[in-house]
Amino acid sequence: MAFNISSLPQYVDQTSKTLLVDTVFGNQTASVLKDAGSITVGVKGQHALQLLSSDVSFQSNTLCGRNPNGNANFTQAIITVYPLKDEQNLCNKPLENTWMVQYLTKGQVYTEAMFANDIMSARALKIAQENEKLMWSGDTVALSASTTLGKLDGFMKQIAAGAYIPLTGGTVATGATIVERLQAAFLAMPSKITEQSDAVIFLSTALYNEYTVALALKNLYHPSEDKTLFGTTIKLVPVDGLNGSRNIYVGRLRSFQMATDLIGEEDKAIMQYSIETQNIYMDFHWALGVKAIYINEIGVASV
Repeated sequence: MAFNISSLPQYVDQTSKTLLVDTVFGNQTASVLKDAGSITVGVKGQHALQLLSSDVSFQSNTLCGRNPNGNANFTQAIITVYPLKDEQNLCNKPLENTWMVQYLTKGQVYTEAMFANDIMSARALKIAQENEKLMWSGDTVALSASTTLGKLDGFMKQIAAGAYIPLTGGTVATGATIVERLQAAFLAMPSKITEQSDAVIFLSTALYNEYTVALALKNLYHPSEDKTLFGTTIKLVPVDGLNGSRNIYVGRLRSFQMATDLIGEEDKAIMQYSIETQNIYMDFHWALGVKAIYINEIGVASV
């Protein structure tokens, strides 16, 4: 069951950008930030995020004249995008009589395009999962030896240095159950933050499952598709990137920014055959960066 290997690059060239989008945005955190407009595309190296804060001062308007009061403050937050790659060699010959033969036994035709799609899509999904972990747990110092987590500083490290005072340092939220502890963390934050439409609580998928079980044990009715924290107005955002941690992050989505390239020629997904090594090269090149801004608006607590 030999393949026409020369047709693989043509197929992957046609789907390269789709594969890259799946690689960068195919995880929970990136998907949420994309929907919230908290991403910047086309970034190489560093990019300045333009920030604006302004005061409002109401005055009586019974007299003529102007009395300007308050300021509009323009600042910047610099987000750094890091070029990343994942490269792998594959010898297709052993597969022809093992993995690929399953299609022949079912009377199916297994084409080069199907082969390329199965392999490259599976790898794009796996890379997306690793990007999810990197966006939260990345640490260029403590985890410098890690093949994945040492490539950039993630949200957890960036936020730890200056989060909102009452919840700084992973302070344990009080309460008999995880439902009560999440509610306590919500109430500890200023309402000027939690009342905003983009206010969320990021937590691990494991903690979210623990929360839903606690609701069930209390016989509290809560629609399964509604991720609003019971008894409050804030949304829960479960992400795999926080699995292994009991820390939660309370803040606005505008404070969690992500950047990538996706436009440049150096960002690509390729599959090509090497005559010299008789191996198929499967390479992904992409760029990624995250930045926590307005850190004093983000609360951190352990539940």
